[in-house]
Amino acid sequence: MLFYFDESGDFNPPKTGEHRCSVYAGLIVPETVEHALGQTFEAFCKTLKASERTLTGEPKGSLLDMGSRERFFDMLGMFPDVKIVPATLDLSESRRYLEKTAPKNMRAVLYEHAAKCVYPTMKDQVRLLGRQFANVSFQQMLRMLTLASCVKLAIQHMVIFLSMRKYWSCYESMSFTIDKLGSGNREEKLLDFLLFSWIAAWSSTEPLELIREIHTSDHPFVRKYETDGGVDLTRLMRGNIKYVSSESSRGLQMVDIVANTLYGVVNDLSNTAGMLPFWKRILKNCCCGPAMGPNLIVADNAGLGRRGPEPNLSKYRVLSVIMEAV
Repeated sequence: MLFYFDESGDFNPPKTGEHRCSVYAGLIVPETVEHALGQTFEAFCKTLKASERTLTGEPKGSLLDMGSRERFFDMLGMFPDVKIVPATLDLSESRRYLEKTAPKNMRAVLYEHAAKCVYPTMKDQVRLLGRQFANVSFQQMLRMLTLASCVKLAIQHMVIFLSMRKYWSCYESMSFTIDKLGSGNREEKLLDFLLFSWIAAWSSTEPLELIREIHTSDHPFVRKYETDGGVDLTRLMRGNIKYVSSESSRGLQMVDIVANTLYGVVNDLSNTAGMLPFWKRILKNCCCGPAMGPNLIVADNAGLGRRGPEPNLSKYRVLSVIMEAV
């Protein structure tokens, strides 16, 4: 199973009273449709104007005109097996938490975890992570948390919505491709440890759900990744995460367009820029229901992420209305 993730927005909290979100978007591509999807996307790219590409010829969501954006989602809608996974961080809500102390609070959490490590090497590695995390910016922390939330939801959506027998061969290997954050980037080094650590911690209170009638003992997900203690996230994720430049990945180029469009939607709730209708197009490949909406997240002052229940953030009600009408 192939997963692709990209961000949109600068994750910089806005001024008081200003609405702003940043997003991560995921794209789940079963290997059974990878070739056909790739060919169709190649054909779509050939129709783009020079102004909708970078100087190297790469299509970019931020450069697409409305017509090309509509055609992209028409194309994606031809592949219902391909799933869009949103993660929307409300920066306006997150601003009220302590920007200066949140990374340091996460350092304290890592130090506490290090104290519980049995082996000295692991203890030293976790303490080093704690020191490194204290040096990241509030924006970097928010970006990492949003990515982790997106990855967790992507795994859950794979398990629930792509578990039929025709997908079984796709479970033999997992590939998580993330748009490269930069050469030698501190975030990438931290995420090698924190990504599945955060997901494991969240899964202790919100476990990955299985459908017992489908996830029987012979199901490849159960056979490969389920243990008596729950899903083995280390086996599922470790060694399967890679950071790649979008120039060399059609999957990342597609999820870049998705992320940019989602960013446009959640920052245009009054439809001033005409982006709001694209939410309906996104939903054709999205498994989220009205209660979850765009997978809203608000950062808390311990550095953890949580989904903000949609009714408590009434400004997003318009998205739920659209979902209920689909």
